[in-house]
Amino acid sequence: MTAREYIAKRVGPFKRPFLPLGLVGVACVFALLGRDSPIVLLPFVFIGPAIVLFIIGNFRMICPCCGKHLHMYLGGNASPQGLPPSVKFCPFCGVDFDTELREDKANPH
Repeated sequence: MTAREYIAKRVGPFKRPFLPLGLVGVACVFALLGRDSPIVLLPFVFIGPAIVLFIIGNFRMICPCCGKHLHMYLGGNASPQGLPPSVKFCPFCGVDFDTELREDKANPH
């Protein structure tokens, strides 16, 4: 397993639902504009969990070799599958994300 695959495996379950939940929430906002009823709070049922999943997914994006968080390094370039292809190595320890991990590094945490 490569470091890129390891990170995608850790991040994917949290990042994949983000976009559909967010889109449904935004669609609800536009559908309910101008209404004066409690149903106006409906978009937050979708947008709230989407934001929480996005944040959890970002904090699960760690280097499998040094254990440092990569979300600050990536900024807005993170994809729902984990690392974008343009990111080739860890800025902290220098490990190449496309090389195979040793067996003892595949599950450091």
